[in-house]
Amino acid sequence: MGSGILTKESDVYSLGVVLFEVLCGRLCIRSNDKTQSFTQLVRKHYKLNTLKEIIWVNMKDEIHPSSLKVFSTIACKCLKGDIGKRPLMTQIVTELETALAYQGYSGSPLPGLSDVGSSASPKQSVTEFDDQKRSMTADFAEHLAEERRSWTQLVDGMPKPEAPHLSTANTEPSFVKEFEHLRFGLELIERATNNFSDDNFIGEGGYGKVYRGEFFNSEGRTVGAVKLLTNLYGQEDAQFLRHIMLLSSYRHENITSILGFCDESGERIIVYEYLSNGGLDDHLSDPNLSWIQRLKICLGAARGLEYLHNPKGTQRILHSNISSANILLDENWNAKVSDFGLTEYGLSNKPATFLITRPLPSLGYYDPMFMETGILTKESDVYSFGVVLFEVFCSRLSVDYSYADQRRFLPMLVKKCYKEGTLDTIINVDLMQQMEPHSFAMFAELAYQCLKRDPEERPSMDLVVRKLATALKYQEGFLTETLEGNIRNSVYFRANLEPEPEPAGQRESESESESESDSEKVAATAATRARDRARAKARAKAKARAKAKGRARANQVNKNL
Repeated sequence: MGSGILTKESDVYSLGVVLFEVLCGRLCIRSNDKTQSFTQLVRKHYKLNTLKEIIWVNMKDEIHPSSLKVFSTIACKCLKGDIGKRPLMTQIVTELETALAYQGYSGSPLPGLSDVGSSASPKQSVTEFDDQKRSMTADFAEHLAEERRSWTQLVDGMPKPEAPHLSTANTEPSFVKEFEHLRFGLELIERATNNFSDDNFIGEGGYGKVYRGEFFNSEGRTVGAVKLLTNLYGQEDAQFLRHIMLLSSYRHENITSILGFCDESGERIIVYEYLSNGGLDDHLSDPNLSWIQRLKICLGAARGLEYLHNPKGTQRILHSNISSANILLDENWNAKVSDFGLTEYGLSNKPATFLITRPLPSLGYYDPMFMETGILTKESDVYSFGVVLFEVFCSRLSVDYSYADQRRFLPMLVKKCYKEGTLDTIINVDLMQQMEPHSFAMFAELAYQCLKRDPEERPSMDLVVRKLATALKYQEGFLTETLEGNIRNSVYFRANLEPEPEPAGQRESESESESESDSEKVAATAATRARDRARAKARAKAKARAKAKGRARANQVNKNL
């Protein structure tokens, strides 16, 4: 469900939703549903055998019981979580034909449509049925139209940015006055990127290609990341300019900054600050990226996303495409959230902000509720961020096609291992040895909570920030304690291994004792060797105790998980 892979079974699932829409006389998304899942609702009533409670009221008494049973059974099979258990389309067609036959479409009188014991002729009953069927079809069409109108009103009524100095009637003049200093000429950008040459190409995201550009002015040289937008889903110039305003208005140390833009000759280009270490996705498997560095990166990214969700102003940003590729790292390995300017927004004082997405989130980071409803919320960002946390934890990407089993999709794998208490089996051994037990436990629990299926059970981003900060403190305290302990041990062993200072006059006494017997020399050598063996034995015992203590901590963490 959370893999982000579309198959023919995905079409079967969607058809199952449509079948229940028809049965219930409503759309799967309604303006008053908030985060309620339509599929969870119908599954629940099917399991409890209470489907009549949610069937369209105008149709409830007209359905033949056998037709309802066949229809609802095949519809529910379409919604199976395991794609291997969903029916083939040929089976669906057969079952729907059977449901139609039970309903008596061939012209026989229908129980519930004609009065029992009526003297009306079969012909009259069929005529009455046809009239009622036409009437019910018209009513049903109007009912669904009303559902669509209600949903459209909800979407149209979503808050839009109240951009100062930017009016619909006269966008350009006021925009130029406010943001002219950010406008780059196309010729300048082409020169900076060597005419968008392959040598300057950095990568490609959901909205277009990114190039490295060098800009020179009176203050010196500036390096920027030039995004050539090619996929704006039909947005008009006013919308593009509104995005520029959004980008320039949201400033945070963990968010990529905008240097400028270009809207010349039909091109739409945004120039961001250039971050030399690239995306987090390129460093996940780097053995030199320590656990404490990974914690700091996660904390920085969380702070950036928390700022977007809860800005000091009025407009909340839903990133809608959180992934390790969209978390960039500067020369000091500070994390910055990127690619947020072309997403959606809403009032920050609302508990949940909904949008129907145009671009899809990155593969492997989908919120399962989005897969069912097509709705993204700020909790969807939290889910995607939870996937990133586990990527950092396990030193791998969310989707790895080198595996042909459950390891291919990281969210499914980590959920299973977390429940079984076997997370340590999928974490790099060297990285695992660096982790302080409390830091390990808190990070793992937090990441798992972010992946909860129910959005209401996921933590808010401000809580994510607090927990990551605590996990970092545990790790920093552990490193400090370890360093101090190493220093103490180093001093101790050095003091015991270095020869004792010679007393005054010892060299003279040694010269006088040259006539000492060989037996006395042998005894002295034996004593020295015995002392060395005792010291070695003491060190071995100390190491053994340290290992035992480490195993005890690991066992305790597993029990807590």
